[in-house]
Amino acid sequence: MSTTTTALRTVRENGLSSLTRRSLAYVALRSPLANVASRRLYWTVGPRFVRWHHNCTLEQYAAPLEPFCVRWVDPANIDRFSRRPYPPDRNRRELFGSVRDGEWDRRSMAETPDSSPEEFPRHLFDAETIDETPLYRAIEDCIVVDDDWFETPFVREVLERLAAGEYPVWGTCRDRADVLERCRGLEALAVNVICDGYRSQRELVAAGESDRDFVGTFAEEITVDVARDGELLAVGGKHRLCLAKAIGLERVPVSILVRHRDWVERCEQQWFESDGGFYEDIG
Repeated sequence: MSTTTTALRTVRENGLSSLTRRSLAYVALRSPLANVASRRLYWTVGPRFVRWHHNCTLEQYAAPLEPFCVRWVDPANIDRFSRRPYPPDRNRRELFGSVRDGEWDRRSMAETPDSSPEEFPRHLFDAETIDETPLYRAIEDCIVVDDDWFETPFVREVLERLAAGEYPVWGTCRDRADVLERCRGLEALAVNVICDGYRSQRELVAAGESDRDFVGTFAEEITVDVARDGELLAVGGKHRLCLAKAIGLERVPVSILVRHRDWVERCEQQWFESDGGFYEDIG
């Protein structure tokens, strides 16, 4: 695909601002003009520029909680999904630095509003816990136990729905060949992670293997919300999170979208009580 075609496609799908962001990232990070200084400048100025334009609720609090940050955490400690209206990762680029109250961190799956009932079949990707989802069980069975993907309830239902003319069901898959390619992609990712370690989006950009802009490097990580007690609740990056849990990785990078107001107020209290010397960003 030519550069012009790629640019036109980006404008058509995501708007002119997206093309501008990607172009700036390319010039500073990956173009023949890029160097150590340009990369350092991009990652220094980027956060300030984005925070200036970003409507960030965290700015109302004294504790210096970062809207754009990556934390390395044990995936085994992420057990449940965020219960903001499903799917909680919709418009995630606009959610960084958000603070919300309510019962979204305590609701059950059945109590969670579904804002897109016509999209992907939710029950394949959502359950009370991550380990109960058909997606997780398929990944565990096929990558850890080495079962056949096409014998798993997850893939069987995906194929049945595609054959019945449903779309979308699983990403951009439209037929059996697409499903097989998606499964092989997960297997390849598992091999890469086991052999070379899990790399953050920023590391992929630095290596020239991704063209994400500044916000994109955070939006494309495994994303989480923070509950009132500091529990991390899964939002986006379900496939990578399920894979990391299944193969027993000890650390993965996550970025935070929404924090519960009670948690932020707790951080604020810690900040004041320590005279600005301490606060706990995540539990």
